[in-house]
Formats: sequence, structure tokens, C-alpha cells
Amino acid sequence: MKRILFALLMMIPIALCPTEPSSENVLRVGINTFPSNLNPVYVTAETSQAVINKVFDPLFEFNSNGKLLSRLVKSFRYKSETEIHLQLKRGIYFSNGEELTAADVEATVALLRDERVNYPYASNLSFIDSFKSSGKHTLILNTRHPIATWRNASTFKILCSSEIKGLNEKDLKGFRDRRLSGTGPYMLDKIEPPNRILLKLNPHSKLEALYPALLYTVVAYPYLVPLKLLNREIDVCELQPEDIPVYRQKKSWQDNFDILKYNKFGYTYLVFNLKNAAITPHIRQLLYNALVSGSFTSKFLRDQGQPMRSPFMLLDTQVEAEPFAITKISPPVRLRIMTNTESRMRKRFILFIKKELKVLGIELEPVFVEYHSFLDCLKRKDFDMALSGFLLDIDYDMRDILATGSYFNYAGFSSPDMDRLLADGLTELNPQKRASIYLEAHDIWRRHLPILPLFNLYYYVGVSSNVKIPPDTCRLMGSTGDFLQNIRQWTRRDKQ
Repeated sequence: MKRILFALLMMIPIALCPTEPSSENVLRVGINTFPSNLNPVYVTAETSQAVINKVFDPLFEFNSNGKLLSRLVKSFRYKSETEIHLQLKRGIYFSNGEELTAADVEATVALLRDERVNYPYASNLSFIDSFKSSGKHTLILNTRHPIATWRNASTFKILCSSEIKGLNEKDLKGFRDRRLSGTGPYMLDKIEPPNRILLKLNPHSKLEALYPALLYTVVAYPYLVPLKLLNREIDVCELQPEDIPVYRQKKSWQDNFDILKYNKFGYTYLVFNLKNAAITPHIRQLLYNALVSGSFTSKFLRDQGQPMRSPFMLLDTQVEAEPFAITKISPPVRLRIMTNTESRMRKRFILFIKKELKVLGIELEPVFVEYHSFLDCLKRKDFDMALSGFLLDIDYDMRDILATGSYFNYAGFSSPDMDRLLADGLTELNPQKRASIYLEAHDIWRRHLPILPLFNLYYYVGVSSNVKIPPDTCRLMGSTGDFLQNIRQWTRRDKQ
């Protein structure tokens, strides 16, 4: 009897454990943090975005090369400069079985514009006058003014109207944590904080993925990623740039996983506190000569990224970084330079230029603070210079950082000419004329230098040798993308 009881007790933990999908049928993706939220209305972090990209679809999306394409939209046409007619694709279904219609888009836009919802990117939709359905799969978008970036701003995820219409105050209190239906190839199956998220196939999606399931697992310590790839514990995970030279020397690593290299549409930049009288044009021009026009940044990067020449990234290959005719600072000036402690790359860059700039008469005092304290210092203008970075929508528009009074204009920069050009660039629908406007804006930036764009880092993903990497996999990622952008084409080599 004791033996039987012991056997039954031994079986209890097994019965309570969730059934794991077979390793042959699941793509195991390593992530560095557990998503704080998986409701697409509130997702802002890259990790959360990567998960919901598999569950929800937008009207438009950027492909693996950064080109803007239709996702749920079949076609669109301009009725006038401020009226656009859109036809949705037919035969697309949410994971709850309901068909996608124009009413879902209308309800989603209404939800995101509802002040009670506190959508983080509500300002991106301020151009909308109305977005109404005019048929089961037809929509009419009326804008407040002509806008070149309306498709970029239409990369929000579309939700099912039956799940979001008519939300009262009680519904809104719990809405942030509600699990919603999407039209993506997968749906949320299990959310197990703080370590795992399991996605299974959306049974109503016609765009069936080759992997029946995706398992996201937190790898809290980046240095463990190569070991977990070697041990076949994960199939895909972002690698630290410092690991790449080691990979090139270790055959055991090369036999077990491949490297996927890509860029993010954004950059690390130096921002000057223009409210500080000590930050003179002479100092800004000298730093431009050293860090943008000169070789300091390239020496630091050592093929870990690309030096930048313009804050308008799409112009970067069209402009030159001509140095200013100035001399070193005399007597030397001492300035504080700040960044957040979480970025090892930025800390190393500051220590590198501290030594290099001393010979030019600029003595740097490094200040490393926790991320939220860093943001607070930027907003309060409690810095001389700061090293920061951001991920952008793939477009020319730089209002967020260069327009007077904009949220991320930490420099306190104000130029009526720049404001006029940024406004003109936003409303110009002709691509050639629009590019010319931003070339002129680039010249104004160079005249004032409120910020210095420094470098666009390379990013690397380790992919198990058991996995076939699609030929059109991610090369450029914007603020709404991730390196598994074309997940429907990923498969195991033994499944070819």
C-alpha cells in the first residue's frame, strides 16, 4: 500500500505540469525581459512588440527591408489631398472566428483616440479628422490636412469591434490586462510570468505558418545566450555585439548556430543642453568635427556599426560631413556628459571620447545614472551633454526631436525655419519635393547643431543550425518591427 501511495505522489507533479509542445513543432525564441503588457493598445517595449506582431496585424507594415507595404489593406486611392478611400482584404478572420470588416478598423481608431484609454501614441493619430466605414470592407479616411506619413501612422494593430465597442468605465479599468483577438498567424495560448509565453496557430488564419507554435523564454543574462544555443535550449535569440568576435573564432559555435545581422532604424546621438551658456557654437562645431566629420567614432565602432552624418537617416548617404574651420578650445573647458547605466556601449563610448577629446581642450566628466533618473535629468535639462538613442519610424520626419517644444527635444532647440520645414515636409505628398525639403532642414540642423547623430549599431541574432533562415529575413527594423518579421517562412531544416 505504501508503494502504491508513493507512486501516486510521484505522479502528481507530472500531472500538474503543463504539456510542452514537441521541440520539432515549436520555435523557441529567447527574449531578455518578460513583456510588461501584451495588450497591443499599450505595448511600447521592443520585446512586447515582437510578441504581439505575431498575434495582431496592422493596416500597413514595413517588410524585412524597411519598405512600407499593405497588410490588411487591398488598395487605396486619393479622392482629394485630404480624403483617402481604402479597400480591405477579404477573407481575413480574427482568432475568435469573426471576419475582419471596416467596422473593426473604425472601432479600433475610435478606441485609440478615446482619451480615457490613454493610448501612448495618440498624438500620432492627431491628423485624423474622421475614419469611417462606408461598406463592409470599405473605409474613408479624412485628414485635417494633407499628410505624407498617414500610412506610417497606420501601423497600429487592428482589434475586433465586438471586443472593444461600448466599453464603460468598469470595462476600461481592466482593459489593459484583457486578452484580445487578432488576425495574425498566431494567438496567445499560455502566459506564464516571469519566464514564458506560448503562442499557437490562429485556427482561422489562412496564412498558416510553418511552425505550429512559438515559445518565448526569458534569458535574463545575455552571456548565457551562446550556451543556450549550443545546448539547443533555444532556437533564436539576440546576441551581444561583444560575442561576435568570439563566434568567428569558435568552430563549435559555428557548427551549432548561424548569425543573422540587421540594422534598426535609429541611432545613438549626443544632445547638447542649449540652455547652458557654456555649450557654445564653437564647442558644438569642434565636437562635430571630431565625432561626425572626424575618425573618432569609426575608431570606436571597429565594424560594430555605421557612423552617422545626418539626423535625417534617409538622407545619410546623400550628404557629406564637411568639417568646420575652427581650432581647439583654449583654455580647456570641463563639461558633464551623462548616459544611462544600462547601456554598456554608451558608457564605453563616453570613456573612449573622454580620452580622445582632452587633446582638443574638452575635459569630460562622465555621469552614469539609472535609466528613469536619466530621462528625468533630460526633461529637467539637468545636464551639459547627454548620450541617448531612439528607434524611429522609417521616414524623414524628425519633429519629435527637432521641433520647438516637442517631447523628445531635450536640447531645448527652437528654430522657426526648422519648424516650417518640418511642417512642410509632413504635408508634401510628392516624394521628390519632400526629399528636397528635408535636405534643406538638414542644412539648418548643421547650422545650429542641437544634437549630433553618432552611430547606427549592427544587431545580431543567433539562429540554431536546425532552423532554416528565409532568404528575405530581416535587414532593417523600424519601431514596430522585429527580426521574426516573416515568421510564416521559418521552418526546421529537417522539414524542408
